[in-house]
Amino acid sequence: MIVSLLFSFIGIGVILIVLVLANKIYNNMLIAVELVDAGTNDDHIASSAINSSYKISPFESFYHEGKRIDPKKYIIRKVDGDCMSSRNIYAGDLLFIEKFNNHSDSLSIGDVLLN
Repeated sequence: MIVSLLFSFIGIGVILIVLVLANKIYNNMLIAVELVDAGTNDDHIASSAINSSYKISPFESFYHEGKRIDPKKYIIRKVDGDCMSSRNIYAGDLLFIEKFNNHSDSLSIGDVLLN
């Protein structure tokens, strides 16, 4: 009886260790999403202080023009402010930003850059 009780505690311990390790691995895979200020008004400053950043799962599904976007391939920012509303970019929108690595990457008129 004592032996079976001991094996039960060992089994519970192993399960807890596996769960803790799985949680750490998952948390390390999360992608940080920071706020990008898009406006000069003071309205967005309060929300920036409260919700400065959060993380999303790399397994979440995002789509653009019917194609799935892999969030691991982009820098992701959340818009805070309303100065881009003329471009249909509003407060709370997620921006998936391609990295601009060198001068051979082409830019077009109307492209939006983040510095």
